[in-house]
Amino acid sequence: MALGTASFTGDALMPPAGLGLLGAPVEVLDAVRRSFWRVATRLRLGRRCAADVDARLTAITAGHLTVSLTLTILFPAAMLLFGPLLLGAPHVLSDLRFLVARPLRHGSRAFRWQLGLVIVAVAVMVIGRTASLVGVRLPAAFDPVVGAAGVGLAALFGLVSRGLSLRTIGTTALAAGLFVVAWQAPRETQLTFAHGHNVVAIGTFVVLALKRRWFGVTGTLLVGVAAGVTVLGSGMLDESMLTTGRWDEPLLGLSVASLSTVLAPEWPGMWPFRIVMIYAFAQAVHYVCWLRLTPTALSPRTAPASFARSFRALRSDFGMAGLLVGLGLCMLVPALAALDAEQTRNTYLTLAGFHGWLELAVFALLLSRGDTALLGGKDAMAVGVEVAL
Repeated sequence: MALGTASFTGDALMPPAGLGLLGAPVEVLDAVRRSFWRVATRLRLGRRCAADVDARLTAITAGHLTVSLTLTILFPAAMLLFGPLLLGAPHVLSDLRFLVARPLRHGSRAFRWQLGLVIVAVAVMVIGRTASLVGVRLPAAFDPVVGAAGVGLAALFGLVSRGLSLRTIGTTALAAGLFVVAWQAPRETQLTFAHGHNVVAIGTFVVLALKRRWFGVTGTLLVGVAAGVTVLGSGMLDESMLTTGRWDEPLLGLSVASLSTVLAPEWPGMWPFRIVMIYAFAQAVHYVCWLRLTPTALSPRTAPASFARSFRALRSDFGMAGLLVGLGLCMLVPALAALDAEQTRNTYLTLAGFHGWLELAVFALLLSRGDTALLGGKDAMAVGVEVAL
């Protein structure tokens, strides 16, 4: 059955009321979006993607994986430099939206107190990291111990609130084990966490997608990631990277070789190069998970969302002032990068390093309490922030 454009872009035809200064640019973006879908729905694949969210996300995921793997192979330093500068702040904003703003709005009073205290624990890390930018030397155990303490506090709150059960005991035991490991081996914990937080993003979406029976995008994501890791880690690219100089060729001060000492210290042979390449690819995948896939999985809508609807949903979660501040920070990072890209990247990563531990802490609280529906808003039916095409 043919699907008309109006049947899935009806909300896009509404004027972007209530968006203030954002109204005009949002209207322009939606005009471009409508034109795209008018062209796309002339094809069978386009009509299927418009009508079927699983098909749409499968196409997006396949395209993103292909582009990410290609760019990682051809321009690894650029992926590692510009990925955080362009997509880092927006994905942290998405983190804060679904892990803090929505649960705080829709959770019970007791839950809000508990989440607030967990946020305070994570804020200690932010304060310490900010101090490190002005020369304060922090112990190597600071980040992993403070982060693991936040996860443990969250699990303990769930245990107290819900009582003894397999879920609460298991979550608390895992959190306690994480704290012990962080205390005993902080450097190894932080290194593992740097790589593992990309996996957390992928795993979060896979769980949500399987709940909605989106087998197409789930399979595409898992197979694509496995294929990319195999290509990058097998050694088939070693010779070409060495002969072309992409291994140690710096880009605005950053190179794969320099990052290998941070992300893969003490590994033999070419393994440092391979691990950094895998990290660059996984980082790109984790961005699309938080910016596109997971928000869609947390939305009850199946039709593509307009920019106007997406921004109204953002305003509902953050308030207009919070939305403007968030958008301002998303634009500030690349603006500062134009002056000094490497320093801006390092500063961003220092300040934003808390978000991975925040993810674990909030997940621990929600899982132990059985309140995972709060990720999507009240009754898991709040409108998601689909980054509209």
